[in-house]
Amino acid sequence: MLTTRREDTLAQIAAAVDQLETADDDERARLRKSLNSVRYFDRLLEELETDTLASPPEVASE
Repeated sequence: MLTTRREDTLAQIAAAVDQLETADDDERARLRKSLNSVRYFDRLLEELETDTLASPPEVASE
């Protein structure tokens, strides 16, 4: 289940990076804030996937 959520956050990161290329300055600032939040969330998910003490047994065995 965590893997699916992490894949979703990685897709959100890729989409935000694509949008940054064509955004105006105001939109770029908003996208950067959003992108930083999603990247932070992705790092937390990555830690949960690799931390066997924080993950339930069915997630840790994947």
